Amino acid sequence: MENTTFAREMRALEGLDGLTDEQFRSLSDSGIIGDCIEAAKKIGDLDKRRLAVRIALGLHKKDLLPTVVAVNADLDPRTPSDLSLTGEGTEHRKLGIVFLEKREDGRLYANGREIVRRRISEQIDGKDVQGHKLRRKLKNGQALNACIMDALFANPQLIPGEWLSGETYFWGTVFRNAAGRLYVEYLHWRGNRWRRSYRWLDDGWYEFAYAAELAS
Repeated sequence: MENTTFAREMRALEGLDGLTDEQFRSLSDSGIIGDCIEAAKKIGDLDKRRLAVRIALGLHKKDLLPTVVAVNADLDPRTPSDLSLTGEGTEHRKLGIVFLEKREDGRLYANGREIVRRRISEQIDGKDVQGHKLRRKLKNGQALNACIMDALFANPQLIPGEWLSGETYFWGTVFRNAAGRLYVEYLHWRGNRWRRSYRWLDDGWYEFAYAAELAS
C-alpha cells in the first residue's frame, strides 16, 4: 500500500508521465527517484522542480536548453587522458544528486544554495599562493567537484556571466599524473567559447583564480 501511495504522489506532484510501470518500479527500487525528489525539494518553483526530476530521469525534451540540470556527483568525473584519480594526494568529494539551476537573477544554484567563487587573502593585491597551500586553506569549505564542472561545460547556458572573467577551479577533485604531480581542473572563457584545463598544484594561484564553492 505504501509503494502504491508513493507512486501515485510521485506521478501527481512531479509529472513523471512517460514512465512505464516497469520503469517506475525499477527506478523506485533503485532509490534514484527518492534521491532526485529529496534534492529537488530545494527548488521552490514547482514547474522547475518537475523539470529537474524529469531531467534526472531522462524524460525532458532533448531540443530544449534546460535551466535546471541534474548531476550525479558521486560518479567518477571525466578524467583527462594523462591524469588519473588514483594514488597519493588524489581526491574526489562525493556530493550526491545535485540539481544545478540558473535562476532569473543570473546566478547559479546547487540544490537551492548559491554557488559562489572564492579567493583567499593571499591571492589579492598582486600576491599569489602555492596550490598546495591554497588546497589546505580551502579544505574546510564546500568545494564543488569535477562532476559539476563536467555538467557546466556540457550546459554552458547555466554558467553565470561573471565567470567570463578569470578562471573557476573545482577543488573537490584533485588528479595525479604518472610522475606524482597533482592537478585541479578549471573552466575559463577564451576567444568565443568555454574551455577546460587543469593546473599543477606546485604553481602559484593569483587573483584571477577562483574556487567554486557552495555559499555558507
